[in-house]
Amino acid sequence: MTTKKTTKSTTKTKKVKIDNIKDSHLIILLSDDVYLIDNYIKNNFGEYKLVSCDSLLSHKNEFYTRSFLANSNTFKNCYLIRHNESELNTTLIDNIDDLVSGKYQNYNKVVYVFSSIDKRSKLYKSYSSIIIEPTASIQSVAKDILGHDANGTVLAKLYSTCNESISRYVNELNKAYYLAKSGPSDINQCISDLIQSSLSNRDIDTFKLIDAIISKDTNKVNEYLKCIDRTKFDFGLLTLLYNNYHNIFVVKDAGPAANQQSTGLNSYIINSVKKYCSMYSKKCLNNILKILYNIDKGIKNGLLETELAYDYMIVRIWNCEN
Repeated sequence: MTTKKTTKSTTKTKKVKIDNIKDSHLIILLSDDVYLIDNYIKNNFGEYKLVSCDSLLSHKNEFYTRSFLANSNTFKNCYLIRHNESELNTTLIDNIDDLVSGKYQNYNKVVYVFSSIDKRSKLYKSYSSIIIEPTASIQSVAKDILGHDANGTVLAKLYSTCNESISRYVNELNKAYYLAKSGPSDINQCISDLIQSSLSNRDIDTFKLIDAIISKDTNKVNEYLKCIDRTKFDFGLLTLLYNNYHNIFVVKDAGPAANQQSTGLNSYIINSVKKYCSMYSKKCLNNILKILYNIDKGIKNGLLETELAYDYMIVRIWNCEN
């Protein structure tokens, strides 16, 4: 008696066409921008519980099995998995084949995120109908960050100043939001001031300086401070630094399961500050917030010399005991 040997076909996969992308268990996003990825998922899969993971194997009991009680409101997870193009091996492509074919009949979604995929590749040609390059208009991004509309001409100038980079644009809008919230100027004036500041200080990236301060990167901080006019203190930078440390405190206080519900922060901010949580204790973060508040008060009351303020601020932050 002979048995027929079955082998998985290695021939070229035919092109898969999906008319309604929301019917697919799998979506492939092409982007290296955290905001665009989060925004796409929020707008399209807001009713799903977002689960970030390295692979589906760690969640196989939830995903690969379906309870007889399962319905459209059970097991509704959206698994977000990031991959490099170099990780496009046979196993991963087989998983993609199974997901698209509907082998796993449940109500979960899987979102694979790649920063790029060669458009000549088998994967791209086969599954182009479920490959999305998320985009967003500068007006919709501004409304999402600010909570309301802003002047279109001002926003266009800001986007141009950011070299049409959504990441930089989002950073600048966040900066404008905090400045308007803590000062007398309206949002359009704050954005205009940021544009002017960016044009006159192109060598200074405020967010990179803040990252270097929080990361305690001495070399980078010194490089940025060389470009700063020490005769004028940037209260905008102080405000942003305060808000960043406050966000770190909130996320750390919420613990490993920190999410939008427990912190009141959006996922973009939570993901951006998590990396700092292990560097500071809650006691230290609380002390740093007091230090920054007192520096703001000291400069405005003439008790702290402007030319010494940057060095004093950084030394106090870095010497704060955990």
